[in-house]
Amino acid sequence: CDWSSDVCSSDPRLGLVVGRKTNKRAVARNYIKRTIREIFRREQHRLGSFDLVVRSRECFGRTERADVDTALTALLLKLAPCPASSSSLSASTS
Repeated sequence: CDWSSDVCSSDPRLGLVVGRKTNKRAVARNYIKRTIREIFRREQHRLGSFDLVVRSRECFGRTERADVDTALTALLLKLAPCPASSSSLSASTS
């Protein structure tokens, strides 16, 4: 890749969509974004190289954070590459 080293990075990237329909207060929308970024940061080492866009349709607060953490972590783990398939692929090519 010659036009941007950012695009060719092997790290996963996160995009967030939290519109005013989710909550009219910017403080609440920023809390949602901070929470999602933190969960993504914690789990990104398990993910492959791809871009991910998360859209929050419902507002959540501190009381629902544990539920959101569990649900988003489960979704991110579904996206994670299977270690068995990648190791068998590398073993068959050598």
